[in-house]
Amino acid sequence: MNKKVNIKISKKSFEKNYNIIKDIYNIAETLDCFCKFHDGIEEIMNIAPIVGYLKNESDKLYFDFSNIKYKYREQNFYKK
Repeated sequence: MNKKVNIKISKKSFEKNYNIIKDIYNIAETLDCFCKFHDGIEEIMNIAPIVGYLKNESDKLYFDFSNIKYKYREQNFYKK
């Protein structure tokens, strides 16, 4: 069951969290690519599923924050 939740957050705080999430997503994406290209090394093969999981979860979070940011910009654009 999905419930809508209204959370008030300052624009500065949102931007800070958005940038942190973007950085985490980019790092996870880079690690995932590294693991795919170096799959012959046993230690990398061992951590590849964990890195893949982190990449997928950070992708979902980044997608959600990007949509929130887009909706916020759209709302403010049409208010003017």
